[in-house]
Amino acid sequence: MILEGPGTFFLELDPGDCQAIDFASMSARAPSFIKVEVDGELVESAYIGPYGSPHTWWNGNALLGRKQLLPGTQIKIELGPDVLLRIDGDVKRSS
Repeated sequence: MILEGPGTFFLELDPGDCQAIDFASMSARAPSFIKVEVDGELVESAYIGPYGSPHTWWNGNALLGRKQLLPGTQIKIELGPDVLLRIDGDVKRSS
């Protein structure tokens, strides 16, 4: 899934076996930021430099830190301007 900032996006876990985020990568054209909340708790906040190497997370270096994802977990991602985020895993956009 690709998310483009600025904006606030709400995700939820897809039903499945893993219920995990496997990989996430973000880059920006200008200085920007990302903030991630899981069930209302801030678990990630980072500033992103322009055109640098992408800021990445992967299984074992988790975007969501040590927060366990369970069915019904609500994920809120706030992206600053000029940010592109690719996120792979068992998540879908919430309605």
